[in-house]
Amino acid sequence: MTIEKRKILLVDDVEENRIILAHRLEKEGFAVITASNGKDGLEKLGKENIDLIFLDINMPVMDGHTFLKTSKSDPRFSTIPIVMISAMDGKGEVIKSMRAGACGYLTKPFSMEQIRTQLNVCLREESAAHGT
Repeated sequence: MTIEKRKILLVDDVEENRIILAHRLEKEGFAVITASNGKDGLEKLGKENIDLIFLDINMPVMDGHTFLKTSKSDPRFSTIPIVMISAMDGKGEVIKSMRAGACGYLTKPFSMEQIRTQLNVCLREESAAHGT
């Protein structure tokens, strides 16, 4: 019997960032699906069973805040934890993201330890919300 890997949707417009973070997450045992903007991310979200999302804020086509608001207003996706990622480290951005429903916030560049912490916190909260 094969245990299915937990799936992470990684949405970032910078290809190098997607490649590096996807590789790190795969080394941690996750299956990673990538998208280059929020619109593409929402399309993939509708087709996959996603456990957690890492979401860049500043992107063309659809930014991270719009993606966050759209996904949290959809009952199919509202409980999926979202970790915002950005080069902006202002407290205002963090507060705006958390009030809109983000589970966490990482400022670029971030370490693998910071990624693991966000994974542990957000996936634990998601499990608790589902009673598992």
